[in-house]
Formats: sequence, structure tokens, C-alpha cells
Amino acid sequence: MTLYGDSYSTLWVNANGWVSVLENADGYHLPPSTNPSIDFPNGYIAPLWADWCASITGCVGAVNTGVGVYYEIDATPGAGRITIEWRNVRHFADDQLASDVDFSLTLYEGARSTIELRYGEARPGLNMAGSFTNFMARIGIERASPSEGMFLGPCPAASPCTTAQVQSLRDTKITILADLGADLTVSSVSAAPTGTAGLPLSVDVRLTSRHGMPIGPFVYQAQLLGPSATSTVGAPVLFVSPPTALAAFESRVDRFAIELPASLADGAYRVAVTVDADDRIAEIEEADNVAFGADTVTIAGRGPDLRAVRLRPLRTQVTAGDALPVTYTVDDYGNEPATFSLQLVLSDNPTISTSDRALGPPQTLTLAPRETISATVTVALPDPIRSGRYWLGALLDPELAVAELDEGNNTRRASEAIVVHSSQVAILTPELAAISLGAPYDVRWEAVGGDGSFQWSIVSGSLPPGMTSSGDRLSGVALAVGAFPFTVRAASAGASAERDYELVVLDPDYPLTFLSRGLPTAVLGADYGVVLRAAGGRPPYRFRRIDGRLPDGLALALDGTIAGTPSASGVGVFTVELRDDGTATATATLSLEVRSPGNLSILTSALPDATLGEPYTQSLFVSGGAPPIRWRALTATPPGIVVAPEGAVNGIPETVGSHRILVEAVDTTGKMDTALLEFEVRSDGLFRIVTTNVPAAVVREPYEVSIEANGGSRPFECGVLRSEGFLPPGIDATQRDGEEETNTLFLRGVPERAGRWPFTVSCTDRNRREAQAVFLLEVEAPVVAEEPAGCGCSATSTRSSEWWIVGLVLGAAMRRKSFR
Repeated sequence: MTLYGDSYSTLWVNANGWVSVLENADGYHLPPSTNPSIDFPNGYIAPLWADWCASITGCVGAVNTGVGVYYEIDATPGAGRITIEWRNVRHFADDQLASDVDFSLTLYEGARSTIELRYGEARPGLNMAGSFTNFMARIGIERASPSEGMFLGPCPAASPCTTAQVQSLRDTKITILADLGADLTVSSVSAAPTGTAGLPLSVDVRLTSRHGMPIGPFVYQAQLLGPSATSTVGAPVLFVSPPTALAAFESRVDRFAIELPASLADGAYRVAVTVDADDRIAEIEEADNVAFGADTVTIAGRGPDLRAVRLRPLRTQVTAGDALPVTYTVDDYGNEPATFSLQLVLSDNPTISTSDRALGPPQTLTLAPRETISATVTVALPDPIRSGRYWLGALLDPELAVAELDEGNNTRRASEAIVVHSSQVAILTPELAAISLGAPYDVRWEAVGGDGSFQWSIVSGSLPPGMTSSGDRLSGVALAVGAFPFTVRAASAGASAERDYELVVLDPDYPLTFLSRGLPTAVLGADYGVVLRAAGGRPPYRFRRIDGRLPDGLALALDGTIAGTPSASGVGVFTVELRDDGTATATATLSLEVRSPGNLSILTSALPDATLGEPYTQSLFVSGGAPPIRWRALTATPPGIVVAPEGAVNGIPETVGSHRILVEAVDTTGKMDTALLEFEVRSDGLFRIVTTNVPAAVVREPYEVSIEANGGSRPFECGVLRSEGFLPPGIDATQRDGEEETNTLFLRGVPERAGRWPFTVSCTDRNRREAQAVFLLEVEAPVVAEEPAGCGCSATSTRSSEWWIVGLVLGAAMRRKSFR
């Protein structure tokens, strides 16, 4: 092998997480504090140097299963490599519970004389005092002289890596490159697991420069090959990048889309990417310019995919019988043409469905694959129609006459509501939220109808003392606690309307209370939105689901909004926890019904995961239609799996991977529906929480850490079991990252007091499999004295990252190694 340009034929391996090119590898449990250092073993490569124990019999206390140091040699001439793995090692400071740490080192020979350091799980043990073990590890390399050397990783400065920093390395690869001249490589290629002929396929490629100077411009190209192909010769080029460049030693992930040919047959394929495809760059090594995707891509499914892309009324203030101009955009995002109907509707609520009032007759449209059309049409508003707020909607293929790749995107609602005026008067102001005693209050009355100007009055009941209604405003400061019912009248141009209200004034010490007890019904495939309401306590309020399950397609936001597009009919029952700005909490169990819009509709939107070689059966469900329902698969099924006519997916899967089946259901009257079902065949059905511990927090300092689950079938639902421990005051658990609902549980907040807080996290996957893990979050008192300068590295986990570190000049050939 080569190290700093010098060649060596022998390596000495130390159980403490380092190797040396010199015969000085005995002992030395702790790493040096400087690099280079003449006082310590020299000529070393340390993927993780610490006081490890890799012995079955030589460790105090418990020993991990499979513990040891392992190696593998690839003696391919000119492309040899050796990999050394420290597996399940523990720390000598462990007394009560053994650590469990995995990491490895790979050395390459030849022009690619590269050093790779990889890291797996790092679970700390417990010492005699019952505290987590402090690893105090080092990552680095040093010349044998020793005149050159460097520490690497999240702690390259004076202080060694802490336990939390070692844990942050999980799924990380550190690559140390030799700069021998201009060289471009394709480090990895990954594509979406499934695709459809005629549609774009998303691909990620990592491009890497192995040179200390900028390289470019150059282009890279992508091709689609058979699953076992080893050459790109003869394969059509489906993508060519624009000219690009890389900075010195830059490693970058580019994302692009391959336009799959419409004539592409269903089956398995592999994506290949070639960098510097037109040989613009003179490189020292051309053999690493091509890379093949690690996984195959399954191409399946033919049919149209009708999408309502855009809908907008050109007027939002209208009267009964008015002509309303509407502009819309629809497209066919599938690979087959379609002739279908488009129906505009008017809804008195934000949910658009086939039960809404039709605006004129349906239009018949024909679209070619990937064709988009936009048009403006004029529809007449109903007359008579009561005054009020309405929503415009568009339904594509409402009678479900077209078998599509995706039926869930055929509905669109205009973002802005329409206000209808008429000779009638309607009061639009919704019910009034509860207020607190002594708090200022101001709300504006809203109405439509008449001539647009209104006279407001309280015709019965009474307002709270301190409150007045003047003109179109209700305002003041409530001076008495209680419930105050009253009736408001709005009059305009000889017409009037009345509406009953109740204004509740709460004592500031009124307990935190849920007000929302009933939820409006949702419609399958239609947009849904409702906000939960609360009173008492100390606003603002935060809501989270702690038990049960919302209907598929709907999610609860932190502000109490339940929104989404339901993808299955039925009733969801779930428990919501309400928390105020202090420490008060309240809970309520809610039910939400999702109804089918009518006609025959397939309710099954996804299938549970299967396990390779194990019997599998899953029933398919529909709503509507006249039984009996007959089923069939419109695309090829995975090997070993069949779709039975009575509506079940059965068999014993024979291949691992992601699969999609387009199924059709037909009733006795000829009504039919199609659905694209996806499921995963796994070699291992293990579902578990992979995060093993959380770093300590400090009182009154912002804290955030993520807890992750793996395996199973996404999406995951994770939370803290209230019956098994508590989070520290000021820390909350959520699966939201900004506005996005994720598969990761985040602990966030500012802890309020010191202590040790054990708690249990439970995660459930789509197939209702459950995984639990126990954590201990220690909140430390703030340190008053000024801390010495350290590395300033974050303890937050870095997932699936790659660090490309250069500064080492490696020379030529590596020969077969021997060990002593």
C-alpha cells in the first residue's frame, strides 16, 4: 500500500481502531492529542482510535455477540483492496452495559490509491456510575516519518470526538483521495424504484473530482440498460446534461429526469451514467467514468393519467344568474390518450365532490399523452341561489369511465372562494370564539345580498358587559364571566337576515378545554380542511395525535388544522392532545367519517409489505357498484403473486424489491375503476427504531434531536408513550419539519429544569407493526464559567453523508498484505 507517497507491504492491525505501516502497534489504547506526534506510534491510519475491546474473553463484563476484528482481501491485479472491520466492539470503561460500535477501513491500490472510512451504529454502554460511556475517539492519518498528519471527522481540532459526535457518523463515509492529476468519477447512481413508459424518471448521480484544480466544462449522459447488462455499448442515450464543471475535489449530487420512451416494454432496467461522455477532459484514469445504478428500476403500467392542474374564476363577486368566466388547465400525464368529460361544479363548502351542483353540461375533451390544454369557459350561476360564500370545483371523468394510472388527481378546487350576492341577505360571520375576562375583543360582521350596504342590530339577547355592537363591529373589553347568547340582524335594500350567536367569556384561570367535538364528514378523493378549536388556559395552543389513526390521506398539524385528501372511505377514530403555552393539557377522542362519492370506486390504495418466500394474501376493497365485483390485473404481477378474480392478492413472492400492479374492478352493470397498487417485498421484515440514545440537553438552551425508525413500510407514526415516562418540561415531540410531515420524530424545545427523564418512543408503520425504544434524556444545569474553545461540532446526526477530504498524496501499487 502507499501512505504519503511511500510504499508498504505489511500492515499491523490494532483492536483499538487503528492500523500502522510500522511494527509499533502493540498497546497504545488512547490516541495522541496532536498529529503529527513523534511520541506515539507513527505511520497510522485510524478510522476510530479509542480504548476498545474486541476480545471474547478479555473484556470486563458483558461481551457483544460477534465481537472482533475482521478483514477481507481482494487480490485482483491492479485493482486490489483490503477491508478491515471492527465489529460490535465495546469500550473498556463499560461496566454495567456493553457499548456496541461498528466501523471499517478500506485501502485501494493503483491509481485509485484511496482510503475509505465507513461508520455504522455506535451505541454507548454504561459505566460504574450508571452514566453513558464517553468514547473520546480520534480519526486521522499520519506519515511514518512523522512529519505530516491530520485529524479528520467531526472533531479535527484539539478535543477528541465525544460519544455524541461518534454517533453522528452513522451511515457516513469519509474518503481520502490521492491527487495524481485530472480525474472525474461517477461515485453513485440511484433512480426511482418504479417508472412508467412515456414519463420522466428521476435519477440522482454523484459526480466527483479527484483533482486539486477545477475541471470542466464537460457533460454527462444517461442510458437505460437491461438488468444484467455490464456495458453501455449500443444502448440509446436518453439524457445529456448541459456543460458543467467541478471545483477542486468537489463531490456533488445532481438530479435530473430521463424521458422514458413511450414504446418501452414493461420490465426491469438499470440506469447507467457516463461522465465526460464526449472525451473533452484528458484524465489520468478513464475506467471510472461509468457507473451503473445499484438497484433495478421496474417499468410498469399503461394508461392515461388525467390531472386537473389549475382552476380560477375570473370574478369572485357575483349575483344569482350571472355569467361567470372560468379558466382551467388540464393535462394527461400518462402514456395513453383519453377522451373524457370535465364537469364544473359549485360547492357550499371547501370539499369538492360529485354531489355538488353542476354548472352547465359537462365538456368532452380528448388529450394525447403528455398533452396540456388550457381554456376559458363561461358558466351561468344558478338562479335562485342564496347569498353566501361558495367554492368552484372541476371534476375530470366524474363517471369513472376512463381507466387511469392514478385516479386521485382528477379533482381541483379554486383557491379563492366566490361570494354570491342576491336579493336575499346572508350573514357570513362564523361562530364566535371564546374570549377571556378583561381581554380586548374586536370582530367585524360580514354579510352579502341586498345592495351591499348593511344596517346591523342586536334584536334579542344581550352582549357581555363592556362589549358593544356599533355599525359592522363587535368590540370592547368583557367585564363579566359567562355565556351570553344573542341574535344579530343584517338589513339591506328591504331584505334582512338574522343569525344566532353565543359569546363565551372565560375566567383567566378557566381550565384548558376542547371545544371541537364533532368533525364534518369528508369525501373520498376530495380536499378536506377543518380547524380544531379550544378555550381556556394560556394561548397559543398546540395539538397532536396521541392515539388512534386519522383516515388515510389526512394529517393533523400543530395548529389544530386537519387537512388533506382522503384516500379511503370509512371512519377514523383518534385521540388528540391539546397543550397550551404553559403546562396545561387536555385530550379529546374524535371520529371522522370519509364517504365515497358514489359509483364504483376502488378503496385499496396500497398493499402491506410482503416477505420473500412467505405466504402473502391481501383483500381488495371497493365502495359502490353492484356485486359481485370481478377483479383482474392489467399489468404483470411480481413472480409468485396473482390477483384473484374475487378480489385478493395472493401468493408467495419470489423476488425482493418494489412492485406496482394496475388492477381493475368491474361490477355487474359494467361500471369499472382502476387503481395502481404499490407494495414492497422485503428480505427481512424487521421494523425497529434505529436511534439508540439522545444527547444531553442544557437548561434554557435550544435543543433539537431526531429519532428515526427503519425497515417496515412507510409512512411511520411515531410518538412518546405518555404511560411510560415523560419528556422534560419545555421539550415536545413532533413529526413535522416545518410544514412537512416526515417519518422522523423530532424532539424540540428549550428545557426548563435539570434532571434525568426516561421516556419511551413508539413507532407504527403502515402495516400497523409497532417498534418501541426506551431513552434517557439528561438535562444539565447551565455552566456559568466560560468553557475553553473546542471544535464547535454539532451532535446532531448526519445521515447518509459523504465527506471528501484531500491533502494526502498517495503513490502507486499495493501488494497483498500479511498480518502479525
